[in-house]
This record gives sequence, structure tokens and C-alpha cells, in this order.
Amino acid sequence: MTCEYYDISCTHAVSRPGDNLVCFTDRDIATRYAIEAIQLVDHYRFRAVMQKATDAQPLQLQGRGAGWAADYYTPGHPKFRERTPLAGR
Repeated sequence: MTCEYYDISCTHAVSRPGDNLVCFTDRDIATRYAIEAIQLVDHYRFRAVMQKATDAQPLQLQGRGAGWAADYYTPGHPKFRERTPLAGR
């Protein structure tokens, strides 16, 4: 896993953008960074949905029968590939 780091407060980063590149060769560390990235995406997706919610149409959680989890168990689906490293498989 590679991760580019860009910090605009750093003089070097401003004068030479894109020079900061980190390569994780340890699978456990790469997995932890990937999990954090997924959590951030989920967090901001939730915030975006909450901003669209109104009193007339509040945010409602889907029940078990809504079928929202099926993609997490369909091999080849991106959500399946997201779930399996988190489950330790």
C-alpha cells in the first residue's frame, strides 16, 4: 500500500508537492490504514446524508429485511472485498 502525504504547513511540501510518499510493506499496517480510510469515507458519507435529512424526511436506518447487507456477501463485489480483510479472511 502506498500513501501520499501532503502537508501545506511544511515549507518543503509547498515548494516540492508530491515528494512525500510512504510505502507500507507490512500487511497489518496497510490493513489498519485501509480500515481507517474506510471509516473516514463512511463518516463523511453519513454526514452528507444527515445534511440532506429534514423533519419531513428524517434519516431512518434500514431493517434486516431491506437486503442492504447482500452486497457484503457477494464475491467479487467491492463491499465483499471491503468486508473480508476486516473479518480477518
